[in-house]
Amino acid sequence: MNIPGIKKLPLPILLIIFSAAPAWATTWHVPADFDSVCTAMDAALDGDTILISAGAYPGPFSLNKDLTLIGDVDDPGSVILEVASFQVGPPTQAHLEGLTFSGGNFPTMAVMIGTVFINDCHFENFQMEAPWGITIFHSDAEFRRCRVRNNSNSISMFWISNNANVAFYQCEFLNNSGMMGSAITKNGHGNLLIQDCFFSGNHASNAGGAVLGGSNISINNSRFEGNTAGSNGGAIYLEDGVILDCSFIGNSASQGGALAMDQACDVYIENSDFSNNTASVAGPQGFTISLGFVNMVCCLADLDLWEGSGEVTLDNDGCTVATQQLALESIKIMFR
Repeated sequence: MNIPGIKKLPLPILLIIFSAAPAWATTWHVPADFDSVCTAMDAALDGDTILISAGAYPGPFSLNKDLTLIGDVDDPGSVILEVASFQVGPPTQAHLEGLTFSGGNFPTMAVMIGTVFINDCHFENFQMEAPWGITIFHSDAEFRRCRVRNNSNSISMFWISNNANVAFYQCEFLNNSGMMGSAITKNGHGNLLIQDCFFSGNHASNAGGAVLGGSNISINNSRFEGNTAGSNGGAIYLEDGVILDCSFIGNSASQGGALAMDQACDVYIENSDFSNNTASVAGPQGFTISLGFVNMVCCLADLDLWEGSGEVTLDNDGCTVATQQLALESIKIMFR
């Protein structure tokens, strides 16, 4: 049938058009199709999926294609990638699910660039000799239901910089150590969201036992318990941000057992609980220095235990504040 205005293409041209069309995505299996994850990623094309059976697979891990890698989302610990180096992108839109990344001694820089979705994965036993841990930059990265534990880094496990936008949902950060912000350090002008997460036993030799950050930080419905810092902020050292519906229980530092704020801070805190935090020098519950502003609404906090020359306000008019905003069991039930 001839359609007015549409030219009928010759058969050779049609064959060229159809031959240039993308092939259907392929699903590969490790070790059935490839004996290693590395060789599977080398052979796969953009859009392919790699299914990885239980076992331990040596690295390095270098992904610069649009691939989906799936292990076991119900038991990520059964699929272990023993990586001697770690790089995602550029360019890539990667999906990683149900995998355990175990670093051991890690002499090279680890990076994430591009768009990365990481679900139900573990990052454990990294010993980062490179200064920044896993550096996330020029990236949109989303972590869901991940567990980050027993990592030792020169500075921080996740270093976020260069306008990266990163979100952590329902993640656990346990027993990580570094110089500052041992679990997460944010630098740059991107956005950081921490939602429904649990931080316990993290230690920084300097500031920010678990988290250290500059601007554009939101921390919601999360619990910080038993984190420590050698200087300021047993749980968090913060410049600007919003903290909603969080609990700070039993954290400790030299100054600011739960929180320490930068001298130019502007922080809003609502419906959060500060209980049994300690500091050896000043401010068992929080610490501010000159030029800082902290506005607390409907929080459980004793301002007599705060130190510093910044301005701290606490407005509890009309509020009913529980002694423990977020029970530990309600956090743990999120994790498999």
